Amino acid sequence: MLTDRLNGRVRIPVEDVVALLNQLPEVSQIEAAADRANSIAAGVVRCVYDGRRTVVVDADPKTQINSLVDLVELHLEAPGVVG
Repeated sequence: MLTDRLNGRVRIPVEDVVALLNQLPEVSQIEAAADRANSIAAGVVRCVYDGRRTVVVDADPKTQINSLVDLVELHLEAPGVVG
């Protein structure tokens, strides 16, 4: 279900993103909960896609960039952690 039309963009609830990812056989280790210990905000879905760590970020561009920086730091500091 699509909700929250903002500035011409449509926000898809995190639960729907997770449901979609669960349908893809090449996606595993899906994690959508916030991870305060590693500075990962709510709304950032982490997973492994075709053997590579991947993220889906539902937010404005500034939050997307901040989330990406946090995830790069996590990747460098804890390469085995997905979420």
